[in-house]
Amino acid sequence: MGLSDNKVYNYCLELLLKLVKIFLMTTESLKEKLNNILPYLNEKQKRIFLGAEAKSIGYGGVSKIHRLTGISRPTIHQGISELEKGDSTDIERVRISGGGPKPKHTQN
Repeated sequence: MGLSDNKVYNYCLELLLKLVKIFLMTTESLKEKLNNILPYLNEKQKRIFLGAEAKSIGYGGVSKIHRLTGISRPTIHQGISELEKGDSTDIERVRISGGGPKPKHTQN
């Protein structure tokens, strides 16, 4: 390994360390942002927000959001689907109609 090879190696190593630092900083700031806003959202808003964040990350976004929040992957995928569907007719409704326990008078 010559002197110039050593300089190239050191330069590449420094660049790699800078990229890792940027990645960790980005991950920490995203985690902080998610932890700050999620308590103020209802279930549907959380799904759509997390789906949008995962989609903006791109490949591996669902896994990253899952690791940072602990919210299940299927829930995040559902948020992406709701976001892509763009149906805002039931904007006030958090859960789909028909969910939850049935009234006592209709049970056998």
